[in-house]
Amino acid sequence: IGLTWATGLPQAVWWFLVKTDAVRGDGTDAHPVDDSFKKAIGLPDSTKATKREDRDGERHVEVEHEDATHDDVKKAAGKIEAKAHLPVGSVRWEPLVKAGQAIASGSKLIISRGDRLADVGTWPGPDQPEAGIELPVRTGWAQDGKPSSWVLTPTDDFVGAPALKSVGTSGAAKTAFQRNVLGTAVTRAGVVLWGADTRKAGQWVPFVRPALDWFEDDLRGARAMLDALAAIVPERTQAITDATGLDRWTPTAWTEHRIPFLLVWLAEAAPLMAPLEDELKRGVEVWLSAGIKVVVELQRASESNVDTDFRNLIPESMCFRVGVPVDATMALEEDTLEAGAAPWSFSLEEPGMHYAEYVNEPRTRWATKRRTERPDPLALLR
Repeated sequence: IGLTWATGLPQAVWWFLVKTDAVRGDGTDAHPVDDSFKKAIGLPDSTKATKREDRDGERHVEVEHEDATHDDVKKAAGKIEAKAHLPVGSVRWEPLVKAGQAIASGSKLIISRGDRLADVGTWPGPDQPEAGIELPVRTGWAQDGKPSSWVLTPTDDFVGAPALKSVGTSGAAKTAFQRNVLGTAVTRAGVVLWGADTRKAGQWVPFVRPALDWFEDDLRGARAMLDALAAIVPERTQAITDATGLDRWTPTAWTEHRIPFLLVWLAEAAPLMAPLEDELKRGVEVWLSAGIKVVVELQRASESNVDTDFRNLIPESMCFRVGVPVDATMALEEDTLEAGAAPWSFSLEEPGMHYAEYVNEPRTRWATKRRTERPDPLALLR
């Protein structure tokens, strides 16, 4: 990861960090952590690292800490980054699980290479075109080298989420994410797309407009869209129940009864929030049963532009670069931030960097850094 012994770091630091293949251990050796290092990162003398494993360019370290709490180890993760001169967010925390149970005296620290997401390339085109909309949509790449995938709809054994909030400053590449997701969604079977953008429709609508069943670019039109959404919910819910015998949309509603899933994208939604908040709050409670998902995109999710009750009703989040840490608390869950997520550390020179809280993924993965690919307008137009 570009560090040398000349930095003068304690040897214990190096045991934590990813090494080259030539000096990598067997992954099973216990190793006491240097006392001076433990003191520097705020852990008691009884702490010891018991196992390490290198995979996918990351080092997984199991730590036993009888005299320290999970919160103590979470705080130590940030101090390891500082000591090793790693980018913020390179060290993630997870509970140590044994026999299917998280143990109070154990943690896992995952240390990533700082340059894994330096360049994830250009969007290669639709992911699994002509497949059903219920299959995962690839939204970029994660720090662990694996694709970042989002399941937009319910499946037979997965309930899903009725809404997602996408938060990030101007220039953070929320629109790139949006164009890439919609570029895949339009090629999938069983989905209808609606959209509204009262501020910057010109940045993305020309590329996907033919695929949108309904689009509005002013507040009056957006209100009409949400009124229509409220009106069709009971009709869709009843139709789904009558056709399938279920109380929610599943892929069978489309494959056997031709009731499509409805994806609604409210880009730059801050102007919509104040006049339409009550309608949105009522809707988010029933959208999922009617086969509807709504994406609410904001530059900043704060108490001044998003009601707390509404924020809490949105179980999924995307958080791109934010200006200050407090903005992240409006978008990401406390556990995600405590595990090492730091979206305020992203630079405008690295657009597309983000964290994602997808309900189709384990919560322990939510603090993993991700990056969406650069959009390809020609691929979208094709």
